[in-house]
Amino acid sequence: VQLLFTRSLLPSHESCWENLFKFYWEKTEINEEGMLSDYLQLQGSVNIPLLRIPDNFHPLFYALNSVPQFTNFASGFQETIDYIFASEPTPSTKWGFSLKGSAPMPDRDDIVKLIAMPNKYYASDHVSVLT
Repeated sequence: VQLLFTRSLLPSHESCWENLFKFYWEKTEINEEGMLSDYLQLQGSVNIPLLRIPDNFHPLFYALNSVPQFTNFASGFQETIDYIFASEPTPSTKWGFSLKGSAPMPDRDDIVKLIAMPNKYYASDHVSVLT
């Protein structure tokens, strides 16, 4: 998400790369931290690149008025993990989107009273992000 907002991501970005060695395609020997033992040897030797969106990639905007406090509200986990990004029309292109409106997001205080989602008012642990 940071990459889409700022168009670049530094190798030193604090939370982007922290799980780099925790994801894998096939299970082999896994240590107590959930990492593949073979990858632990690589951890200090991998050069993490600067990520940059090319200039010819149209700028994106977040398709709500602001980023909500949460889009997922489960017991022990409340984060914004659902996004809608769109590109605006430019002088050189006719295609694109412009924000006309968005649906209201639920208030955190209302969800806390219900403990978590899903519940009798919200059928999912994700809030529908509608624009």
